[in-house]
Amino acid sequence: MDCDQYIQVVAKHILKEETNSDFFYQLQTKPKLIDIVLDCALTKQAEKLTKMQTGCRYMLEQGKNDQLKTMYSVFIRVPDTVQHIINCMGPYILDEGKKLVSNEENLKDPLKFTQALLTFKKQIDDLIVFSFNNDMLFQKARDASFQEFMNTCK
Repeated sequence: MDCDQYIQVVAKHILKEETNSDFFYQLQTKPKLIDIVLDCALTKQAEKLTKMQTGCRYMLEQGKNDQLKTMYSVFIRVPDTVQHIINCMGPYILDEGKKLVSNEENLKDPLKFTQALLTFKKQIDDLIVFSFNNDMLFQKARDASFQEFMNTCK
């Protein structure tokens, strides 16, 4: 099972447990049950999921913004797990940014270089708005990564 399939199953299972608990359990039982499901299915698996071959880096590289959005919507239920996505996004931005600033064609043509940087910045901004609900933690990680690779410009 790949990362996206696992996240989809977890999302459906959480929804099912929430619905079932509305009908079958006492009100105070629902949060406890959901916490157990999240702990077993997500908290203990989050780092492994993001590092899978079909995990976060793959989704970023392939532009799988819908899958990243689903991942974020599940991970945000356990706020500590969101950091695993950020830990994938930061290096991705750095690597892609370094490719831009070290590209010989871009360095020869300042207009092309500027346009490539602006296009990449817009791509990441759109990703953060769409997939990560414009979360401030993702904005800060983006800013730090951009600053780091921009400081390597010669």
